[in-house]
Amino acid sequence: MKKLGRAFYNRDTMIVARELLGKYLVHVSRGIERIGSIVEDETYLGPHDLAAHSAKGLTPRTKVMFGPPGYAYVYMIYGCITV
Repeated sequence: MKKLGRAFYNRDTMIVARELLGKYLVHVSRGIERIGSIVEDETYLGPHDLAAHSAKGLTPRTKVMFGPPGYAYVYMIYGCITV
């Protein structure tokens, strides 16, 4: 596996979203490697996309979306139970 560079993410949003599918996320903690495959993603087209959290502008929560490419914005969904 090869780590994706920032240039991978610095492209059209729709292309990046499509090409992320099937890629792997790797996390190593305390010598244990965990690997997961990306099987789904969501695509938002920036501050003008009213479905995006960034639509309301720069806030402490959304600042990563206004920074350089290649950083993840992760949010928690509360109240869901998966059986």
